[in-house]
Amino acid sequence: SSRGKEVKEEMEGGGQVVTVPTGTALIRVLGQLKDWEECERVFEMVKGCGQALNPLFYNTYLHVVSEQDHGVAPAVSLLFDMIHQRVYPDAVTMNILISACHTPGELEIALFFLSFKLAEGGARMGDVTDSFNVALRAALLGQDSQVANDLLTDMQEHGVRANWSTFNTILGASHTLIREGIDEGVQARGGKRIRRKHIEAMLERAVVLGA
Repeated sequence: SSRGKEVKEEMEGGGQVVTVPTGTALIRVLGQLKDWEECERVFEMVKGCGQALNPLFYNTYLHVVSEQDHGVAPAVSLLFDMIHQRVYPDAVTMNILISACHTPGELEIALFFLSFKLAEGGARMGDVTDSFNVALRAALLGQDSQVANDLLTDMQEHGVRANWSTFNTILGASHTLIREGIDEGVQARGGKRIRRKHIEAMLERAVVLGA
């Protein structure tokens, strides 16, 4: 991991241009080290070299930005920059943006990106399922049973099949909520509170979607 920093310093010292593939790899390594400032420096350095950028480069940095727990705003700002640079967002971009919506208040933004992805069309069905799973997790952790059930309904209407990740999403969220007192019913933050019966009902619906 320290080798990533050494490579970057060597290239800078030798006056070499950091190519897009190299910059992408460096951002990935520095992101694993949680060296956010260096990630930003490499990102801006590669952008300033006048090279043709690609979705992988942006998605790698977008993933780093989404992990910094600053909410979804920085990720959305990066999306605008991506479009400004004429780099078209792909399925991975949408999934990262949806994943960046950590709080119940950001759930509507996650749903917007999900609807954008569905309207876009042409995406692999597996990618669409992943997007639904991420949005479903946000709804469950936001304790909004209505939105969670609406998402399962949308999956059915769009012919999107549930997968193992869907079940793990529901079960994982239920474990978190149980620790917070799901048996008594947790007070919702903007939605209807979720009880054990809601989790069981959603699992049954997921079984039907996966059949």
